[in-house]
Amino acid sequence: MLEDFLILLVGCVVMVFLAHWIIKRSVEITEHFGFSGMFVGMTLLSIGTSLPEILTHIIGSVQIVKQPALMNQVSALILGSNVGSDIFQQNFVLGAIAILGTIFIVKEDVIPDIGGLIGGTFVLFLACLDGFISKWEGIFLVVGYLTYLVYLKRKEKEEETSKQKLAVPEMQKSKISENRVFWTKKQSFLISESKTESFGKQGFSEKQVEKKKLDKREAALSLIILVISFIAMTIIARQVLTSAENLVNNLAISASFFGVIILGIAAAMPELTTALEALRKKESGMSAGILLGSNVTNPMFAVGLGAIISTYTVPGVIIWYDLPVKLLSCLLILFFFLKYKRLEKHLGVILIGMFLLYLIVRILFFSVDTF
Repeated sequence: MLEDFLILLVGCVVMVFLAHWIIKRSVEITEHFGFSGMFVGMTLLSIGTSLPEILTHIIGSVQIVKQPALMNQVSALILGSNVGSDIFQQNFVLGAIAILGTIFIVKEDVIPDIGGLIGGTFVLFLACLDGFISKWEGIFLVVGYLTYLVYLKRKEKEEETSKQKLAVPEMQKSKISENRVFWTKKQSFLISESKTESFGKQGFSEKQVEKKKLDKREAALSLIILVISFIAMTIIARQVLTSAENLVNNLAISASFFGVIILGIAAAMPELTTALEALRKKESGMSAGILLGSNVTNPMFAVGLGAIISTYTVPGVIIWYDLPVKLLSCLLILFFFLKYKRLEKHLGVILIGMFLLYLIVRILFFSVDTF
């Protein structure tokens, strides 16, 4: 059992490292081949931070196909991991950013972004209602996710066109007296205390990051490293899932409980470490848009892909407790932004408190899976 704990711990740490490495190399390659920043942000960054969840679903679903007797256990484990990761990100990570900074959101982006978060959760809830996610429902989830990406792309293109016609706003230069994150569609900015920052009409800092054009050798090397990283992450994800199954059997706890508490939090480490690193450096490294974007990717793209491969059975606790809590936290975040136009420290405390209460209730009353 100790060996399984060590494999789980080391495997999760390495997966976090590989996820960051894959994102970095992917961005370099897309910039080399001339893809737009919009493409990078909406696909690579939102999907990249969800790689642990996506690979866990794919590996788990393949295992279900090979060993149908494990359907209930593996389904509960990976669905619990998916939903648990989202709840951790929405409440704990977002709450921590609000406490250490303050998150602002552009008014016109509230409904499209957080609406996608709510819509993805609600569609997954509907798919789970009968206790089974079929292949057709998996296809619907994936198609729905891709449709959402197309909608965001068209919306952002329209915004780009309209903003080009507008003058630079009066707030082009303003002194900010507190740490805060300014969230636009493409980027979030952590403004350090007593620092003056300049913003152009797109909301970006005037300090431009020079894009490095890779030569052929560097591009080829990045591609090779990217492929190797994906292979390594797939192998590690399989070992982590196997160790998790062994621990569930040896500890006599429910698979969904283990997925929510252990795998879910571990799978959210790329988002958490990115947020803390940005806050430590007092720079625009963390994008709240990417954080919430990954929470649309998880319930629709990751679950959809897995369901297409194997289908899933869904424990009652996920349907009637975990998903309603996730949906409630989505609605609470929407309410905060609509009412206050920002997430400040006291709102961050509320989100984290909600997460801790969720864990306590889950441990005390919902530690057994029923199908």
